[in-house]
Amino acid sequence: VFIMPIGLYFENRSGRQSGLVVPSFFFSNANGVVFQNLGYYFALSDYYDLALTGDIYSRGSWGLHAASRYKLNYKFSGNFGIDYTKNKVGFSFAPDYYENSGFFVRWSHTQDAKARPNTTFGASVNLGTSDYLANNSYSSSYLTNQLNSSVSYTKSFPGSPFNLTVALRHSQNTSDNIVNITAPEASLSMNRIYPFKKISNNKEGFLSQFSVGYSVNTRNQISAPDSLLLMPSTFENMSNGMQHKVTTSAPVKFFKYFTFSPSFNYTENWYLES
Repeated sequence: VFIMPIGLYFENRSGRQSGLVVPSFFFSNANGVVFQNLGYYFALSDYYDLALTGDIYSRGSWGLHAASRYKLNYKFSGNFGIDYTKNKVGFSFAPDYYENSGFFVRWSHTQDAKARPNTTFGASVNLGTSDYLANNSYSSSYLTNQLNSSVSYTKSFPGSPFNLTVALRHSQNTSDNIVNITAPEASLSMNRIYPFKKISNNKEGFLSQFSVGYSVNTRNQISAPDSLLLMPSTFENMSNGMQHKVTTSAPVKFFKYFTFSPSFNYTENWYLES
C-alpha cells in the first residue's frame, strides 16, 4: 500500500476551531484509489467535540466514522467512536470478488477519583464484527484476534457493610468468530458483622465473637457466533442464575491456650430454567 498525504493550506488560529479534516490519499490493490478520513471537525465546546469523516474507494467501497472526545475537569473524561464500512473487494467480474459490511465501536471512560468518593464508573469497550480489522486496517492492528470490553459500576454505602458492583463484559475471538457476553453481572456483598457484640457482656465469649457474612451474585451470559448474535434464537439460549453465600464463625478460647473455631458455610444456587 502506497500512502501519500494531501497538503492543504489553512490559516493558523489560536484555540480549537471547527474545520475540514484533511484526507489521506493512497492506492490499494484490493480497493483501488482511496481517499481516507475526509470530513469535518466540530469544536462544539470546551468540554466535547465531534469529528465526522468518511472513506471513498474507487471500486465502490465506502466507510463512515464518528469520533468524539469529552472531558469535565475533576469529574470524568473519555472518548467514543463508531465506524461502519461497506467493502467491495476485487473486480465485480472476477471469481474472487466479494462484498461485506462491518462495524466497530470504541468507548473509553474514566472517572476522577475525587468526583464521587463512594461511587466509581469506568468503561473500556472494543466491540465489532470479526472481519472489520482485517478489511479496514492499514497497520499491524489487523493482527489482533482477541477483543475485550468491560463496563463497571461500583458503590459503597457509608455507615453500612454493603457494597454493590454491576458489570457488563464482552470477549470476542476474531479467529473463530465467537462472541461471549456477560450482561449484566451484579454482586452485592456484606462485610462480616458481629450482631451480638453490643449485647454480650463477655468480650471473649461465643456471642461477642459470632460473625456473619453474606454475598449474592447474579449473572446472565450468552455465547454465539457474531453473525447470529442479534438473532432471537440466540437470546432464547441465554444462561443465567443467582448464587447466595452465607458464612458464619465464632472462635472461642478455652483455658487461655486453646481456640475452638466452629463455622458454617451455606451456598445456594438459583436457576431461572432447567
